[in-house]
Amino acid sequence: TRVHMHDAYMDVNIMEAIRAWLEPLPDKSLPSLDIQQAMFRALDEASLALPISTDHLRESGIGRIALFYVKNKKVKPHIHRMADRLINKWSRPILGLSDDYRTRRLRTANVDGQELG
Repeated sequence: TRVHMHDAYMDVNIMEAIRAWLEPLPDKSLPSLDIQQAMFRALDEASLALPISTDHLRESGIGRIALFYVKNKKVKPHIHRMADRLINKWSRPILGLSDDYRTRRLRTANVDGQELG
C-alpha cells in the first residue's frame, strides 16, 4: 500500500539521499538543472501523497537545503518557486498554520476616527 511504501522510503533515508543530490558540488556550483527539477518534483509528489513528518525533515536536513535554494540568487525562478512552496508546506504544521483559507484568521485593527483627522 501507499502508506507502507512511504514508511519504507523514510526508513531507508530517501530524504537524505535527495538532499545529497541537491547539495552544491565541491566547486560550489549547483547540480544540473535536470537533477534539481527531478529532486524537487519528487519531494513535492511525496509530500502530496503523504505528509513528511517533522522528524524526517529534521533528521534529513532537507529543509535546510530547500531554504538554500530559496535564498540562492543563482537558482532558476521555477526551481526557486518549487523550493519555496515546499518550505511553506513543511512549515505550516510546525507553525500551526492552516492552508485552508476558510479557517484562516486575519489580523484586524480598530481605527478610531479621531486619529485619522
